[in-house]
Amino acid sequence: MTAPQRLAQFIQPNLHEPRLAHQWARIENSSRHRSKPALTWFAPVLAASLFLCGVLFVGWHWFRTPHSLALNGTVVESSESGSELLTLPDGSRIQLGAASRVVVDTYEANKVQVTLKQGSAEFDVAHQSGRQFAVFAGRFEIAVLGTHFNVSIGTASEPGRVTVQVARGKVSVRNRQSAPDERVLAAGQSWSADERTQPSTAPGLAESNSEATAKAESAEEQELAKISPSAPKASAATTVGVGDSKSATEAKDLFEAAQLSRINGNLRQSADLLNKLRKSYRSDPRASLAAFELGRMRMDIFGDATGSIDAFRDAIKLSPNATFREDAEARLVQLYHRQGDRRCEAEKAQYLEHYPNGAARKLVTRLCVP
Repeated sequence: MTAPQRLAQFIQPNLHEPRLAHQWARIENSSRHRSKPALTWFAPVLAASLFLCGVLFVGWHWFRTPHSLALNGTVVESSESGSELLTLPDGSRIQLGAASRVVVDTYEANKVQVTLKQGSAEFDVAHQSGRQFAVFAGRFEIAVLGTHFNVSIGTASEPGRVTVQVARGKVSVRNRQSAPDERVLAAGQSWSADERTQPSTAPGLAESNSEATAKAESAEEQELAKISPSAPKASAATTVGVGDSKSATEAKDLFEAAQLSRINGNLRQSADLLNKLRKSYRSDPRASLAAFELGRMRMDIFGDATGSIDAFRDAIKLSPNATFREDAEARLVQLYHRQGDRRCEAEKAQYLEHYPNGAARKLVTRLCVP
């Protein structure tokens, strides 16, 4: 990771369990060999004084230095097996996926521009009236209308594909190299296009999906088919159809409530709402994303391996062609490895077959070894 000075105040390290255990072991070993000082009261007083001086110095240095100088041109990278969290001074958060890189081109009071060079990133943008917040991915520009969305550029099977998925609020997507052609995506909707495809005489952001549109059972499903060709369609076996506007509204409300609960720190409530959405509204295009987000929460926050496996498998079942499938399959390998489950080898072989050059290939290759 390359960054100017003072970037550490914006980066939250990935403190996984092995790293924490290693640090505690070092502290414990060093404390055993440390001699007891003659004046037991002096050390705490000195430490408190130094800490107070440090706080005053950092605060003075922070307020006298423009934030734009600390962030403009910053490059943040994540490892092939980890992630990085960049928190901007306004509270906006950029969570990088594995093997990803972003560049903060501009950070000013009225304009923020970020370029996703590779991999994926989850953006949770703080609302500020009159400010422009844009994310660039290849030749596409994603303008923030508000406020929580994912962007990825390139996968193992489709290296040049740019994908946008909106969790909350709205974004607009336009092709910077063609005539004006803009699409607005709302919560639960997604869009993708090949970055390498050159603009045609009558350029568009995505290829036509007339066949899927012709098969749509309602006006709402037609619109979703245009924006997200991979969105699962309603079937006779499902409980609720996409064409049911009431059900679509209820699913949308559940998804937004889950996101809001997570932002407010109510993680259990957020997980319960995502679980209800994926089970009760399985035909809704938000259901697969809800299952995937639920799997990530159960794995990364709650340590629920069995529940995570169930959610990831359900996400793949609901939307087999979703962009998050690679991440879901890699996480399944890790979960089976942790449990010592014999299914680990089969899941590992499946991931390597589907994504021979995947972002998690090196990590997955080291797992499930007898």
